[in-house]
Amino acid sequence: MGAGAPLSIGRMAPKERAVDRGSRIARLLLTQLGREIRDARLAAGLTQVQVALACGLAASYISRIERGAAPGVSLHHLARILSVVGLDLTARA
Repeated sequence: MGAGAPLSIGRMAPKERAVDRGSRIARLLLTQLGREIRDARLAAGLTQVQVALACGLAASYISRIERGAAPGVSLHHLARILSVVGLDLTARA
């Protein structure tokens, strides 16, 4: 370091725990998936009520999924919703 260069002294940023990384990625994926569901539903000319009725779910639940506000949504429900709006659920590890 040259003269007058600031010296950074302090703690290093803590490393993200694996479980926290997984939770962060899950929230991101659910938000992105919710947007895709909403876009596909609108493109298909469907309302949340129509999708909900076709899936046997509540319209408020469809709304929460589309907003990424349903952290415990099951893959089963997502696959059913996606099929109704014309998409398929795929996954890879």
